[in-house]
Amino acid sequence: MNKLFTLLLLCLVVTVNAQELRVDKIDTFTGDTIRITKDYVIGKSGTGRLSISIMRSNSLYAMSIGTTAKQGCAGAVGNYVIFMNDKGEKLLLDNDAADIDCGDFAESFYAFKLEDFENFNPTSIRFSQSKGYMDYVVQGTYTFSQILNTLK
Repeated sequence: MNKLFTLLLLCLVVTVNAQELRVDKIDTFTGDTIRITKDYVIGKSGTGRLSISIMRSNSLYAMSIGTTAKQGCAGAVGNYVIFMNDKGEKLLLDNDAADIDCGDFAESFYAFKLEDFENFNPTSIRFSQSKGYMDYVVQGTYTFSQILNTLK
């Protein structure tokens, strides 16, 4: 019975920590650490799904965020993303550094400070591109914090 319990507990731990990295390397010339998560669905609305990939290069962090809803162009002036937690606290990222892309799944690109997201777990996200914004409820296999912790 104890062996069965231990095996089930081990399976649960493996499942909970199964986030994957698309890139995980250390540059042999500079010693820089580069990590990039795979894309994860992090939010859903009535008509779209919001996906995110988070990157780390040493102490610099950035995210690539896109939606299945056609919200316009990535990289456009005026694009933004607002994260809100269950206390109503908000974090705004409004410098979309992506190249202009008006394709079907145009991904915006935002740099951010790790400290801004420490102890901040979003429950909803407003994502705006050139054709307007849409609000997403955070739903997915992993929370934003779990995806971010994959890079540490």
